[in-house]
Amino acid sequence: MHRIIPIRDLENTSELSCMVKESSDPVYVTKNGYGEMVIMSMEAYEENAERLRALEDYVRREAVCNSENKTEMPSDDGKAYLSNEKDMIVFRHGGTTIRFRGPYSLEHFTSIKEWDKGYLVVMAKYEHNDEPEEEYIDLVPILKDLEVEPSAFLNSITEVRLDYGRH
Repeated sequence: MHRIIPIRDLENTSELSCMVKESSDPVYVTKNGYGEMVIMSMEAYEENAERLRALEDYVRREAVCNSENKTEMPSDDGKAYLSNEKDMIVFRHGGTTIRFRGPYSLEHFTSIKEWDKGYLVVMAKYEHNDEPEEEYIDLVPILKDLEVEPSAFLNSITEVRLDYGRH
């Protein structure tokens, strides 16, 4: 159950301190009927911060490069492959597969319009639209987040192809 108090009740700090310590749920503070701030105990804040760090680590691990399919796509052919699996975008090159979150409504990519050393222009089919839409994917910040040197990974890629049903 949400605990909501008006901003004027912030004057009673002892009561407010007890309120936030008795539950890990935050106290929502309103001003003129609208949300103004949220107050929580230090313990609840630290628990939430730790959960957020764990979630960020999980997402990072989900996107981490792995070494599947080394024999299926040699790294010296200059080709990379793009696809999606549910809400994950998949980019493969050589023995490396990178997975990262994509839009929840992405059905599939329909074509690749342009590849420019880490920057993709693609056409994508979404659930909410009958026609494909132009979409942009910048792999450089994704690779940097994974602590992969972008130029070392991207420079040998000369072409990107769609990869549905290959594996």
